[in-house]
Amino acid sequence: MKRLQLLISGKVQGRGYRWFVRAAAEDAGASGWVRNETDGTVTAEVQAPEEVLRQLLRQLEAGNGAASVTSITAVSIPVEANETGFEIRT
Repeated sequence: MKRLQLLISGKVQGRGYRWFVRAAAEDAGASGWVRNETDGTVTAEVQAPEEVLRQLLRQLEAGNGAASVTSITAVSIPVEANETGFEIRT
């Protein structure tokens, strides 16, 4: 199990991107959360087996068609022991 903190840049706010992230994470079986930041980026924390995270990152880089992702910075952080589900935070 691995947990990543993601900083997602590009045209990712006001384009349904957080809902896309949540749906992709849930479909992959990942847990965590996603939120908009005041600087126009999106931050997320995702937790899943490493191979699942690799596939999920490819999906998030491709975007949802409305969003335009220019970069994703991923940093490994400690795993949350009892986390379940994936939420959109405000």
